[in-house]
Amino acid sequence: MKIESFVAELKANVGKEEEICRKHVQKKYVSFIDKIFDCQRIVRATMTYEEDGRRIFRQNTPARFLQITMVLLSHYTDLEIDEANLVAQYDQLNEVGALEPLNAMLPQNEVNEFTTLLTMTAEDYLANNRTIVSYVDSLMKIPAPEQE
Repeated sequence: MKIESFVAELKANVGKEEEICRKHVQKKYVSFIDKIFDCQRIVRATMTYEEDGRRIFRQNTPARFLQITMVLLSHYTDLEIDEANLVAQYDQLNEVGALEPLNAMLPQNEVNEFTTLLTMTAEDYLANNRTIVSYVDSLMKIPAPEQE
């Protein structure tokens, strides 16, 4: 369901927000590989940007919060999230008070796993790209050990 239609449904049924939100939370499980893919996408989008053909490291934690919220909604509800309009859709949902009940109805074990995987993915990114060891490794061409 498009966000605009969902918001219109909520506005037309004042007092039934929880009931309406409940019918749109439809999934209880998302595959591990889908979670990892989305975590990697979120980390790339919120920890780096391109400038003059170079990758620049800059964390953007508000953008990460927004993306986590909307990815979780896209995984567990039937709401159609448009990646090009995340901020506007977040604001539409928040304005009508839908974010709190929707988030409360998401499977908590899944949300916990996703946030743990996201933290791990961000830590891996930092360790693999932002440490002295990773920098030295990128400068050196070390041959793989020979197999016997």
